[in-house]
Amino acid sequence: MDLKIYGEGNSTGGKYNKVSIMGEGRIKGDVDCLNIKIYGEGEISGNLKVEDSVDIKGLANIKGDLEGEKLKIQGNIQVYGVSVEKAEIMGNITSVK
Repeated sequence: MDLKIYGEGNSTGGKYNKVSIMGEGRIKGDVDCLNIKIYGEGEISGNLKVEDSVDIKGLANIKGDLEGEKLKIQGNIQVYGVSVEKAEIMGNITSVK
């Protein structure tokens, strides 16, 4: 199952194949997925575990830890902790707690 938020919206965490936020989206709870794209502004109130890739163009606020294979950022991300194999960053990562 895929999770798509276009425009403005909210959802709960869970296990998904693909997660897409295009616009402004909030997810409450841990997210476990194959890949995630955030184009705009996204907030996840929980841990984010991604098997393949994280692609962020804009702003992401992850109120938990981020674990994944590939991380690509064009913008800014705020996160508690990051564990990735490969990263391409054109922007900022801020560690918060």
